Amino acid sequence: MNVSLEQRWEGFIDEAVSAGRYPCADAVIEAGLAPLERQEATSGWTAPLMNNSLSCGGKGLSIEARIATVASTCMIPPR
Repeated sequence: MNVSLEQRWEGFIDEAVSAGRYPCADAVIEAGLAPLERQEATSGWTAPLMNNSLSCGGKGLSIEARIATVASTCMIPPR
């Protein structure tokens, strides 16, 4: 699978691996996805807005809007 990320996320991942907090980029992404997977599995939550955005090549919502949507649903305060 190929995933396109904003440059700031690539930098975040590179820094996490360089600092030794994760063994590789895949591990950083998996660590970030695990809480979302658990949340969806326990709540049955789906994100139609996010799904529409992703199916349109991500043009419907910015990554910040997608994160805010997930954060508000998961009770995680947005940055």
